[in-house]
Amino acid sequence: MLLGTDRSRAAKIGTAEILLGVARAIPAPIASRLDPITAELHVTPTPPFVLATVKEQRERYVKVVGEIAAVAADFLKRQRRPIDLIVPAPPSATRHVQPVVLLAESIGAALKIPVAGCVTTTRPSSQLKDITDPAERAEALAGLYAVNACQTKGKAILLFDDLYRSGSTLNAISSLLLDHGSAAQVNVLTITRTRSNR
Repeated sequence: MLLGTDRSRAAKIGTAEILLGVARAIPAPIASRLDPITAELHVTPTPPFVLATVKEQRERYVKVVGEIAAVAADFLKRQRRPIDLIVPAPPSATRHVQPVVLLAESIGAALKIPVAGCVTTTRPSSQLKDITDPAERAEALAGLYAVNACQTKGKAILLFDDLYRSGSTLNAISSLLLDHGSAAQVNVLTITRTRSNR
């Protein structure tokens, strides 16, 4: 999904603006391999066999991520929108392997566009996808993100997230990039959309 905002328009992202390209373009064999590799490993201390599992998990991610990134890069080339920098949305959970970062880096490599983790969280947050009440979600997002404006000032940004739900996280980060990061333009790319938009 590719969404766009710039200074001449409100930073709010509406579902009517969604271009469903990438999500439909992922071949079924790739999509069917995504679920088994998304399991998180939370083990402390980390025994050697878990380290091997993490390495294997990362190798599997890299293969699938490469295939998805190729489809996403092709989609973005066809859109012909200016992109100076790819900014992955900060992950809301700590994992050994961060899918959103791996995907952003792979898309950046395919397009020869730099990737910067210049948006960070200001405090620990719970999984935002688990908060369905819009008022609670807005409260959880208030002041949650910070941006390093030195990396974004005057640039056309592609904000990347692997999951689109209600757009509230992407709205918050887009507004931050435009207002505090002084970005010239923000476009948003996601790979998949949840069935619920709450």
